Amino acid sequence: MRQQLRPVWQSRKLTRRVKLKIFRSNVKTVLLYGCETWKVTKDISHRLQVVINRCLRRILGVYWPEKISNVDLWERCGETPIDQQIKRRKWNWIGHTLRRDIPRQALDWNPQGKSSCMGVSPHRPPAYGPRGAMLTATLPVLAALAVVSGAKHKPVFSEEIKEIIQHVHNECVAKTGVAEEDITNCENGIFKEDVKLKCYMFCLLEEASLVDDDDAVDYDMLVSLIPEEYSERASKMIFGCKHLDTNDKDKCQRAFDVHKCSYDKDPDFYFLF
Repeated sequence: MRQQLRPVWQSRKLTRRVKLKIFRSNVKTVLLYGCETWKVTKDISHRLQVVINRCLRRILGVYWPEKISNVDLWERCGETPIDQQIKRRKWNWIGHTLRRDIPRQALDWNPQGKSSCMGVSPHRPPAYGPRGAMLTATLPVLAALAVVSGAKHKPVFSEEIKEIIQHVHNECVAKTGVAEEDITNCENGIFKEDVKLKCYMFCLLEEASLVDDDDAVDYDMLVSLIPEEYSERASKMIFGCKHLDTNDKDKCQRAFDVHKCSYDKDPDFYFLF
């Protein structure tokens, strides 16, 4: 494909705008086809980004020994880093899946003895079918930051979603050994200095696929998941606390500090399941 498109990128008859449209419709759509269900690694992201950057440089007419930073390249072409694009596509797909009235059997089905397309063990509980990792990724974030107007009432979920939320909760409790009482007390502003509780909070972010390979949390993506009518309030709370997520702390302490600060910023808005 690279050889076939080279004459297009080098053409003087086509404007940059047209070239970028061709790139997005014929190159990027092929590269990212089905990425909503991928298990994305650093290596995959890097390989995709290299191909995309090479195409964009050809479109802009940047050849060696000329140089342009990746940030400038993306800005001039109206692009964003490929890992962010994949994450956003994953979340869009989740929302689309949750809005559709798809039979439970179709969502949870997995052939006996086969690994699911998400790379999840077939021996997981029913909530982990082909959509398992993605669907369970959505709910921890929405529940952990459940947006309730004016008072602390748990959001109303369907029985299926309740089941998945409970499963994610149980997963993180099992991994960390945190006491249920310590989780409940957080809603009342009692944040126990306990490593199990701190790592439970980070576990929810991991389950939500909001943490990269370097354990950095994507707060922009986190805020983007909040319903629009509450996004301003959520942004003030989260972005007002994310400065506490610093590299001099371990990952569990960082999550704990942000959670505690979020409660202090807006106690009526904070919820932890």
